[in-house]
Amino acid sequence: MTLRSIERFLVFSLFMLLLLTVGVVVLAYQISPLRAPNFVPQAANAGATIDWLRPERYWIVLLNTFTITLATNVTILAWLRLRFKGYWLNIRRDLWGLLLKVLGLIGVWIAIAYGTWIVSLTFLLDLWIVD
Repeated sequence: MTLRSIERFLVFSLFMLLLLTVGVVVLAYQISPLRAPNFVPQAANAGATIDWLRPERYWIVLLNTFTITLATNVTILAWLRLRFKGYWLNIRRDLWGLLLKVLGLIGVWIAIAYGTWIVSLTFLLDLWIVD
């Protein structure tokens, strides 16, 4: 596979991941206990209205999987974009430049991962799916 085809595959997988995210958001909204007429906040009745989706560990595993997948996908795309622009060509001459680029990509991964995780967890907490 060439780098261009890998980049196209990553863009396609990012698009599919975003479509899957929209589907999960709609599902979470539909099974939220807030839509039930007898729901009372702070009454220990939070969780999904469908029994097999009620355990919180399912939602946390889905949240972690989504976060890691999205952060990795975007970071690899950023690395490929930098590589195509020629920023990685002078690696042998500039070791500090390489170190800064790698640390920058790690920083991008961490920022996307934590940002996505916090936003997604806040969304699930607001819908009372996760206590």
